Amino acid sequence: MLVVSAVFGATVIKKYFTLSCADGDVDVAFSMESDEMKALVQETERAWQAIGDVMYGPTKKRKIFFEIYTTYLCDEGY
Repeated sequence: MLVVSAVFGATVIKKYFTLSCADGDVDVAFSMESDEMKALVQETERAWQAIGDVMYGPTKKRKIFFEIYTTYLCDEGY
């Protein structure tokens, strides 16, 4: 659910962090350990990149070439 919020424009995600959920602190039910926090950061970055950018027209790698064919002989530059 947190990752989806980033896709919809969230710029801040508030999440509690603990070194060990085994400590039995009051906040343990809604806290994350380091490996979970790392996964959240990675998945949020992936989701953000998946949005992509809208681009209209040809890309830098692809150029449009126009070719003109005539049915009669004409001078160069005509």
